[in-house]
Amino acid sequence: MTDTAKSKKPRVKSFNEILSQDEKNRRINSKLNKRRNKEKRFQYYGIASLLLGFLFLVVFFASIISKGHTAFQQNFVELSISLDEDVIDPSGKRDAKELARADYAKLVKDSLKKEFPTVKKRNERRELYRLVSSGASYQLKDMVVADT
Repeated sequence: MTDTAKSKKPRVKSFNEILSQDEKNRRINSKLNKRRNKEKRFQYYGIASLLLGFLFLVVFFASIISKGHTAFQQNFVELSISLDEDVIDPSGKRDAKELARADYAKLVKDSLKKEFPTVKKRNERRELYRLVSSGASYQLKDMVVADT
């Protein structure tokens, strides 16, 4: 043979070849347990986030309902309104078109002034007029026109 013959390098064993089968199983089980623990923790985080979101949703709806329930309430004011013929039908013809053009808002305001004579200032009168809806004059008009 020749002097330049290739010498075989000794084969280096891998880490897995050095470990015994029991040690390999122990390390694999350890890694699997860590993975399972991480998965469980991730599931708990998901459940906790869902519960927290649901809690915020309940608080949100409770806030809306507590602040908005008054929108579903109605109050009624019953007034005694004097239907002056001078305001409703100055011509006296009882024409439906003329009756529809009458100033019913003035009649409503006059009856409020009559009920509360101590209200004198402009701001107080505005507050007083806000007791009745803007549709009160239309309701009065419809009642008068329907009665003709």
